[in-house]
Amino acid sequence: MSDRVAHSLAPEYLEREIGASLARLGLETVDVFMLNNPERLAAGRDKKYGMSQVYDIVAKACLHLGKEVQRGRIQAYGICSHSAANPAAPDHFSLSRALQASEPMSAEVSKNLVAVEYPFNMFEKEAYGHEEEGIMHIAKEHSLFSFTQRPLYAIANGQVRPLTTRFGVEVEDEPRISDELTKSFEEMAQLEADIGEKLSSDPNDNALIAKFVWAQVLAENIAQLSQNLFAARHYLERQVVPAVEADLAALQGRANELGDEEMLEWVARYRQSVHAVTAHILDICKISTLRSNLTLSKFLTALTPTLRSLDDGTSGVPLSVTAATVAASTLDVVGRTGQSAGGCVLVGMRREDYVKEIVGTVGMGPRLDKEEVETVLLCASAE
Repeated sequence: MSDRVAHSLAPEYLEREIGASLARLGLETVDVFMLNNPERLAAGRDKKYGMSQVYDIVAKACLHLGKEVQRGRIQAYGICSHSAANPAAPDHFSLSRALQASEPMSAEVSKNLVAVEYPFNMFEKEAYGHEEEGIMHIAKEHSLFSFTQRPLYAIANGQVRPLTTRFGVEVEDEPRISDELTKSFEEMAQLEADIGEKLSSDPNDNALIAKFVWAQVLAENIAQLSQNLFAARHYLERQVVPAVEADLAALQGRANELGDEEMLEWVARYRQSVHAVTAHILDICKISTLRSNLTLSKFLTALTPTLRSLDDGTSGVPLSVTAATVAASTLDVVGRTGQSAGGCVLVGMRREDYVKEIVGTVGMGPRLDKEEVETVLLCASAE
């Protein structure tokens, strides 16, 4: 994959990793071993493998995992893929084609290949598909247990969108946060204006001073940043803050050389100002996403009688509950006719309030029928 990331499904690699995992877990066997994201093999920088070769590699991996079942180190195995549900993805991993590639050993594969894992949520809905096209239907046809993932955040339209209404801020906080952001910007801009007076005319100093223009840079981009919480967080926390810290370290070193206590105080104030501005920008982003999600939640609740039954009349149905209910209901809809190995939704959360919502409402709650599921999937993506 890169100089620091490796990915392999080679039999010898799988054998070694299964042994290492069992040793770490202190177990003699695991119930299900998942082959993780086979499509990543085609994403290597050296382009060593094409997707057609990936299916042959998966077939050989399955053959080895069958031997691991015989050894008793695993009870069964499955395949996890981020692209399997989306036929339009450039790196699409086709479950049907993988099963075809394994036909020479189909009896062994059908016996021990028991599960498939893939993303599914209100926006990434390709797994449901039309009629028998979606991976949910393909899994059902082959009696594979479906694990769906990412119910509470979607990767769609070039954005990562959290499907929740819990951000630690409220829409009513926007005027206060906007006012605090304005004040933080003003302080930051004033500090940048002051910096030129605190250093000499040394060319090296001038080059260092020229780097402190972040108030203007961030102010010019705030409208764009506020529309994409994930991108804003990545830009601010992974790019802006590290760059500022590096420049401040250089300036602090120069101030130490000069014995300039006033400059050291400026460094501390500027650092504090930058962190205040970035925190306020992220809060504005959260409020923007929150407003959209509240609208979406109310809209979907109004459309579906089952979701309306979950509304206690006070704060409405949390979007996280709606999203998880839709994910679980879709699996139920697919599994209601014919033979099905079943399925479950991997929520992947640790926050106590989320867990209470999901377990208390979704785990024991009502399910949407086929018409409601298809209405939600259609309307959510057309938001």
